[in-house]
Amino acid sequence: KRHFIQHTLSVSEILVRLESACRNGDVEFLEKEKVLQNLTDTSRAWKKLGWNVSVPFDKDTFSIGVIPDYLFGLRPQNSTDIVYFFLEVDKGTMPVTRNNLRQTSMYRKLIAYYETWKQGLHTSLFGLKRFRVLIVANGKDRANHILSANKLLNNGKGSGIFLFASMPDVNSYEDILNLPFIDGHGNSAYSLLRHFH
Repeated sequence: KRHFIQHTLSVSEILVRLESACRNGDVEFLEKEKVLQNLTDTSRAWKKLGWNVSVPFDKDTFSIGVIPDYLFGLRPQNSTDIVYFFLEVDKGTMPVTRNNLRQTSMYRKLIAYYETWKQGLHTSLFGLKRFRVLIVANGKDRANHILSANKLLNNGKGSGIFLFASMPDVNSYEDILNLPFIDGHGNSAYSLLRHFH
């Protein structure tokens, strides 16, 4: 369907910009396949880039499946330090919040990633020392709306594992590695390369 094609094109556009910026910036871009080969877990589910996480919500517990749009790593030249990023491209077709976790929403995605980090599943299951989640929304208002939903996490403080931007930001910025993302606490000018400084 049309929105799936548009979503795929947006993911591809972001990845092309990332690879191009890395080639010009002395940073190694580790594509999904290379990242998965290097991880400690070789389970079939992880090779498909998906997992389940138990999420407590409103006196109940839900098992939520997480399937990122993409996974990549960044490693500066002459460094063994790698930061891993899960990419989520939002085209505005899913509600940001709902009053439960049984139906899909952006908040459900956020809380699933947050609980993955909180429970240490990225390390215990997959061998990742750390990760961040890039959320690129179709517009600035939508990105701000998702950022507001993120602030419902962590007792209203939000989670710093998330970085937010909009496709207009991505399209207008020449070097995506230095694009000033907004982190989950609302701080701006947070570039992807800041993780190595």
